[in-house]
Amino acid sequence: MLVCEGYKMFKGRMKVTPAPGATRKPFYMTGTFLYKPEYDCWYCNGDPDFPWGTSVSAELCSDFREVM
Repeated sequence: MLVCEGYKMFKGRMKVTPAPGATRKPFYMTGTFLYKPEYDCWYCNGDPDFPWGTSVSAELCSDFREVM
C-alpha cells in the first residue's frame, strides 16, 4: 500500500460491512482505492457495480487485499 502525507492508496479489493440496520449484506469492492484521513473515508474507482465511483466510511471497511 502506498502512503504519502497521510493518504493511503492501493489497487485490489476490500470488504464493506454496511452499518447495523442496513438492508444490504456485506460485499466486496474491487478497484483503485484512496483513503483521505480528513474524512476518514475510502474512495473507490473501477468497481463494476459503481462505474461512476463511490466512497465508504473507513469504519465499514476490512479485509484489504492488494494486487500487484
